[in-house]
Amino acid sequence: MKQRLAAILDAMGANAERMNARENALRALEHAARSTRIEAAAWTAQRRPRAFLERHRTGARFAALPARIKDEALSRLDTWAAARFGSLDELFAERHVFELHVFKFEREARS
Repeated sequence: MKQRLAAILDAMGANAERMNARENALRALEHAARSTRIEAAAWTAQRRPRAFLERHRTGARFAALPARIKDEALSRLDTWAAARFGSLDELFAERHVFELHVFKFEREARS
């Protein structure tokens, strides 16, 4: 649903910069150093599409959008989700991961 919402906002011209500061920092670090990702923990949560729609309205980046954009985007997402999942109250398993990113910087040889 996050990907679909991003696509809806893109189509509305309201999501020009989706990448946040954390993602920008990770991208820069991955280019500057050797990196390793370690999956420290993983779990599964039971989620409903309706709950996503309800909790997403107050998400930090989404909440900053004008009310008319939020309302229209959530309306489109609601329509898509109902058609895609059959019911907004259908229960789905959603996997979550706590991942560590380890970066190793090489020292340049001094002459």
